[in-house]
Amino acid sequence: MTDLAALDLAHVIHPHAVVGRAAEPLIWARGEGARLWDIDGNEYVDGTCGLWQCAVGHGRAELADAAAAQIRQLEFYASFWD
Repeated sequence: MTDLAALDLAHVIHPHAVVGRAAEPLIWARGEGARLWDIDGNEYVDGTCGLWQCAVGHGRAELADAAAAQIRQLEFYASFWD
């Protein structure tokens, strides 16, 4: 078991996991387009696209550049006030 998997099992509560002994976690290493790779080098198709987060695909340099430019100006502002 990898160090990341051991840390996950020891410290993360997965709300949709089966009750009982948790299975060894699947840890993603990288993504490109609609494909993902785990830390063991296995390739998967990201069929759910994170359910909402990555419909444009993983690893899009132009989106990372746009996000970095925005973060350099203002990374976050809570909209709880007028």
